Amino acid sequence: MNKQRKKIIVLGGYGAVGSRVCRAIAQIPFVECVIAGRNPKGARRLAKSISASALLIDVEDETSVEQNLVGAFLVVNAAGPFLDRSITVAQYCANNGIHYIDVADERRFVNEVLQLNAVAKRNECLLVTGAASLPALAAVLVDSLASYYDKIEEIHGAAIAGNKTPVGRGGASSLLGKIGLPARIKVRGRWQEAPCWSQSRKILGSAPFQRQRAYLYSVPAIDHFARQYGARDVTFRFGLQLSAFNRGLAILAWLRRIGWLKRPVRYTRLLFGFARWFRGSGGPEYAVQVQVLGTKGDKAVEHLATLFDADSEKLGLLNCIVVTLIKRWVEHGVPEFGAVTAIGVVDLDTLKPELIAHNIKLIRA
Repeated sequence: MNKQRKKIIVLGGYGAVGSRVCRAIAQIPFVECVIAGRNPKGARRLAKSISASALLIDVEDETSVEQNLVGAFLVVNAAGPFLDRSITVAQYCANNGIHYIDVADERRFVNEVLQLNAVAKRNECLLVTGAASLPALAAVLVDSLASYYDKIEEIHGAAIAGNKTPVGRGGASSLLGKIGLPARIKVRGRWQEAPCWSQSRKILGSAPFQRQRAYLYSVPAIDHFARQYGARDVTFRFGLQLSAFNRGLAILAWLRRIGWLKRPVRYTRLLFGFARWFRGSGGPEYAVQVQVLGTKGDKAVEHLATLFDADSEKLGLLNCIVVTLIKRWVEHGVPEFGAVTAIGVVDLDTLKPELIAHNIKLIRA
């Protein structure tokens, strides 16, 4: 390990995702963890509890970004929602040779970060976008199954969140911002659009999510995902453990499609208040699953792989790629330069230490 102390700044480091990333970073030797964002009180409170430092920064203000990111080894951007967010931070990092990871789940944002590839290569830094996205986690599972196929024809990914899975306002806003809008899917080799949070289907899985319904969901980098595996059909779905919430979101999506609801994201606070009434129901589980269909020789082959987190309080499954990349970059340096999606940046063996630490199970069928 290079024992020179490295500064890692986590934007939105006091939120549901960011705070758990900060707690992991604070345990890494020779790393200075800086918790940053527009809420100095929240940043200072967490910083005090994990021996980190706090920093006031507005990620949408270029001057604030330029003044506060100087000297960083790595910037982790967990300051969602990314739906209307600019790539100011990623742009600064690319221009100044600072490594960067974000947890974006918005297609437009991810595509704009990828356009910084040439700049990042020239300035010798690595930008990884969408590191907590469903395609990134699904790719780990598909890679683990690839040896069973000569050709992969279909990939259907899904995630289910238990009712007690920690969700910040950024995550809730992102979900509400997507429902009812077009989601890209690939069907019989053709790209199509279908409304986000429609076309529900029961997914296969272990209790308590057995036969759980999941809904078409808009994910970033689905084009890259499809090219990676040459699949003819690619879909992603997402669902919540409680059917009442799924049905409520389906109604909101329908109202948006017919023009009666313009901006569902305005009801984020109301959704949080409603969700508190049901905190005693359901559990803290979280699961990501892929169903892969293809051929081996002249035989049709189908496999199912699921990563199952029985206690998602620490968001171990969502954060495993982010934390793994941070630890590897600190210890071994970055493997390349440029701007890439998180699809294929780590494999199952690389993730194993994080999965074991959080008691996350791999289930194959």
